[in-house]
Amino acid sequence: MFKLDDNEETIIKNWPVIVSVPQDGGAVQKNEISADFLLLPQDQLDELMAASRESEGGSTDMDILRRVVKRVDGVADADGKAIDYTPELLERLLKKSFIRSALVITYFEAASGKKAKRKN
Repeated sequence: MFKLDDNEETIIKNWPVIVSVPQDGGAVQKNEISADFLLLPQDQLDELMAASRESEGGSTDMDILRRVVKRVDGVADADGKAIDYTPELLERLLKKSFIRSALVITYFEAASGKKAKRKN
């Protein structure tokens, strides 16, 4: 039997996010990071999306990600040293469209109950 939980603060942890990094010649390099996501109730998500569309220059995907991404792990600097999560790291990640799109797609898949994908 399905148990309905009305808790509005559901956080899923260590959800795999596959980031396809563009390479020369049309190739991509697949990398896996993990994220903790706050699963918003649909009414709150709808309100956030509507508010983002109404604001001038607003970016719906970035507004949503700033609200729902609670942590990202598996990110390293150019020397391979792990970077601890901070809000500033999230902003740096969101500047890369291929990372932002991976986070958005993964969030909506997770929120709709799709099984996590893993890097092959």
